[in-house]
Amino acid sequence: MKRKAFAALAAVCLVLCLILAGCGTVSEEDYPPLEKVDLSSMTLGTVSNSTFSTQYPADKWTGSDGTSPLIIYYNDTIDSGKAVNINVQQSGIYSGKFTEKYMNKLVESITESFPNIEFVKAELRSINGKSVIYTETVTQFTDEVLDQLLEQGVITQTDIDNAGGREAILATPPTDQITLYAVTGAYLYIYTGTYYEESQKADVLEALTVMAQTTAEVK
Repeated sequence: MKRKAFAALAAVCLVLCLILAGCGTVSEEDYPPLEKVDLSSMTLGTVSNSTFSTQYPADKWTGSDGTSPLIIYYNDTIDSGKAVNINVQQSGIYSGKFTEKYMNKLVESITESFPNIEFVKAELRSINGKSVIYTETVTQFTDEVLDQLLEQGVITQTDIDNAGGREAILATPPTDQITLYAVTGAYLYIYTGTYYEESQKADVLEALTVMAQTTAEVK
């Protein structure tokens, strides 16, 4: 499942880059802020690869260097079959600011390309005065969805076989995700947190916010 998930994520990123490339600078509105995390009160860990680095709450999460995307795992679920995780990757140069128009195009494109993803919420928010796109989605696979993804070329039969076969994929419970699309410096970054229980949501959002506040390009 990891390989397929990463392939799907890469495809989503490509869609986003195609939508947003060349948008230019637009007027920014006052969007509701995501609650800023007080980093001084936390013990932070750092993960990095050759492109960028980011930090996370070290008392609740574990990460390792060198992966692309960078991934951290929730300590309470790391040894379970439902490992809560957050991945973040740099996705191209972007010089504009997010607007309702671009967010709606993003949602429309992902919905068309990935019928297994249902948007529960999509809104413009802000972190440190900069606009971000915030989404909540639920991902679930059915026979019809798998057939459509195969027809579209999003996945292959080899991907399905490597994931344990069709029955194993269909047995995967629905997964909830929070995603932040944020611009730091010259680059767009996509932060995706996957969780399985409502009680995990607050910790996922906190870690996402920390990561968005601390992401830095590796010089």
